[in-house]
Amino acid sequence: MASDINTELKLIETEAEVQNAIVFLNGTLAHEMNNPIWKWEFKTRPESTVLAIIKNRSSNNIIGTQFMMPVVLQIKNADVLTGKSENSHIDPILRGQGLFERLYDVAIEDCKLKGLNFLWGFTPAIKVFEKKLKFDIFENTMFNVSVSTGRSRWAVVKAANKNIATAFAKFGFHFFKYCNFKFKHAAFANKIQYRKLIGDFNIANEIVNWNDMEKLYEELKMNYHDFAHIKMDKAYFDWRITNNKSQNYTTKFFYRDNILQGYYIFAKKKLHGQPNRFYSSQFQLSQCDGLSFAQRIK
Repeated sequence: MASDINTELKLIETEAEVQNAIVFLNGTLAHEMNNPIWKWEFKTRPESTVLAIIKNRSSNNIIGTQFMMPVVLQIKNADVLTGKSENSHIDPILRGQGLFERLYDVAIEDCKLKGLNFLWGFTPAIKVFEKKLKFDIFENTMFNVSVSTGRSRWAVVKAANKNIATAFAKFGFHFFKYCNFKFKHAAFANKIQYRKLIGDFNIANEIVNWNDMEKLYEELKMNYHDFAHIKMDKAYFDWRITNNKSQNYTTKFFYRDNILQGYYIFAKKKLHGQPNRFYSSQFQLSQCDGLSFAQRIK
């Protein structure tokens, strides 16, 4: 399909385009996208989120998306309006035609008009952003922390082994491992969800005072040269964590001698039939946030 004839690049503007984008993303994302999530994520904040799409003219279907979410970063004690690159997706059939680069160019131009200073984000597709889009790449900044709560099944083991004695022996071995895992998982879940004291840290479910967060980041700035971070004020926290329509987050705040030393945000969720897992969303304890890629546009 010739991209210059059958497709166009534009901003999502109409309700029909929103609904088409939701349909496309539901076939691409690991989590559900619906009208309440769309409204919460892209329409409830003061800044307008930048949206760019690839639209198939003949069928009116969306076949690619690129969202830029305005996020305020604190860099050298200054508030800097930036864009977090999200939902960078394109139909696999159309890859290799230069459409993604063109799509990104449209998004960047709109970001400039809206006063965003630079773009950043997280992605495993490092080569595309480095080679094609000329982003600076920061390696070893993304770490996945997850604990599975799945288990092996007798039917699975039996189907893989025609000899019933071998299957039974393997099932017994896996059942023992499963019981051992469940015990360890229960201890882990109890520690991060219910414990009120770990070592000399007092664990609170909610922050005592939002001035505590400011003091924590001030200490981090002293410990790390050129420290940059999301402006984690109450407004951002309430929007992104407390009122999140997509994730059900749990928060833990680590205090020592009534001074906030760090915090931990995680979610327990199930993705497309996978076992339940604890996913770490953010962890701050005398360490800095990491960007996967970034590019200045002003």
